[in-house]
Amino acid sequence: MTKREFLRRLRKKLNCNDKDDIIAYYNELIEDKMDKTGLTEEEVIDRLDDIDDIVRKTNSQSGVYQKIKYDEDEIPKKKHKSSSGNILTKILYFPMAIVAFALYLALICLCVSLGLSLGLSGIAMIIFGIINLHTSISQGVIMISLGILSIGLTLIVVPLIYKLVALIITLIKKLYKKIALIITGGVFCEN
Repeated sequence: MTKREFLRRLRKKLNCNDKDDIIAYYNELIEDKMDKTGLTEEEVIDRLDDIDDIVRKTNSQSGVYQKIKYDEDEIPKKKHKSSSGNILTKILYFPMAIVAFALYLALICLCVSLGLSLGLSGIAMIIFGIINLHTSISQGVIMISLGILSIGLTLIVVPLIYKLVALIITLIKKLYKKIALIITGGVFCEN
């Protein structure tokens, strides 16, 4: 049974003024247990009391309901690797993170230098074409045309480079979070 179906059936059977509070409580309980235990919706709902039991536990006159005790010993623990395997994994991930960071940084530098070189070469070709106009008109016009083409390519490539650099930065952030989760053993709080 899904969470939505469970909450719908529970709401239908409850006959008290605090229906919304009780539904909100069980909604939050299911979400918390899914987050803490890694179980699916169906598994968490199967471990809860039957809907009729929940309704019986709810006092319809005062709207007071008992919190369900969720036996923590009942929750299947995730199997952990041996401690030497964890240490080895953490030792290997750190150099891999450094290498990945260096590759991302090199890719960012490559993209930025590509954009700069296209723009600067376009400016240099225009200046060189203007200077060469008095010796050879055809050579000067060709250089000015190539300079304008290079600047045009720069105007096309720079937004693409900007998006690529933004993508690389998000990849670096994801990599950092993943490495932090591995090193801390799954406990990572982003501030």
